[in-house]
Amino acid sequence: MPEPSSRSTAVVVLAAGVGKRLKSNLPKVLHPVCGRPALWHVIHAASGARPERIVVVVHHGAEQVMEAVRQWGIRPEPSFVDQGQPLGTGHAVMVAEEAVGRAIDVLVMNGDDPLVAPEHVRRVMSLHRRSRSAATILTTEVDDPTGYGRVLRRGTELVDIVEEADASPEVKQIREISTIVYGFRRKDLFEALPLIGRGNRQNEYYLPQVLKVLQEKGRKVSATMVDLGGGLGLNTRAGLATVNRIMRGRILRTHMDNGVTVLDPAATYVDVGVRIGPDTVIHPLSFLEGETDRARRLGRPVRPRPSGYGAGGRSQGGLVRRDQGVAGRRPLEGAAPRVRGRRHHRTGHQRRSGDGHR
Repeated sequence: MPEPSSRSTAVVVLAAGVGKRLKSNLPKVLHPVCGRPALWHVIHAASGARPERIVVVVHHGAEQVMEAVRQWGIRPEPSFVDQGQPLGTGHAVMVAEEAVGRAIDVLVMNGDDPLVAPEHVRRVMSLHRRSRSAATILTTEVDDPTGYGRVLRRGTELVDIVEEADASPEVKQIREISTIVYGFRRKDLFEALPLIGRGNRQNEYYLPQVLKVLQEKGRKVSATMVDLGGGLGLNTRAGLATVNRIMRGRILRTHMDNGVTVLDPAATYVDVGVRIGPDTVIHPLSFLEGETDRARRLGRPVRPRPSGYGAGGRSQGGLVRRDQGVAGRRPLEGAAPRVRGRRHHRTGHQRRSGDGHR
């Protein structure tokens, strides 16, 4: 059967991990980052590839993860594959082969790397196709690369990824590491996967080994670096805090670029999806959160005061009133939550455990 003529793409999102170091009953990929689960951010970023298929590989907390994803209204609608016995990232991609179908390209993403954005995905896939590579990876620099493999490249050509245990003192000074955002030609990927082994301490199939297999076969492997703010995934609670800080900074910079004054970004907390009108002034210790799928809009001009807490509520005349849950109603234009003193107004639907919805 011939390949499709169009450059179709399937996305495989790895969401089977336990996240032992988080010490949590919540699946790792459902931990919230600025009001949305990490996995929501990853699938949103995957839209940059304009995929025809999205495959989510699950295992730990599979029912919770699948229930959450189904509520997000993702298009194309994701399919799910249970990894079964988790045997590493390479194994997770192996079990997705049938679900991927006949796409020309396969984009593999980690479900707990929420700092990857659609523009980063577009950059990877653009280089991948332009360079006619068998594989193309996204790299970044982190503040502390301890424990990560260091990336050696020559321009956009990937030379090697050196594991820390094998790195010389000079190589250990490199802060550029590989994310798990890999673009592959489907045919090359699934020809190489059976050739990787489990000869490592974890006795697992590692996806990065595919890159070495492809290089040994004479295939071209490329790399492109982006700035993710110095953070990456959320393997620990400290990592989760770092990711939230970086994401919050992005959100606030976008609002400031659109005419919102944020007096102290380090002490202001705004969730993804909250819409704020121009000339709004946000004071320190303001918390603007949404807990439903309807984005909230703060009209203009508004000045949320210190310790202001707006959470999915409706507003009228500048005062918060409790959301009665009537479908289709909208906040009045020009009105917004305003909290005086240190009273916290927690309005709207209660946060549901596990689904991560705002």
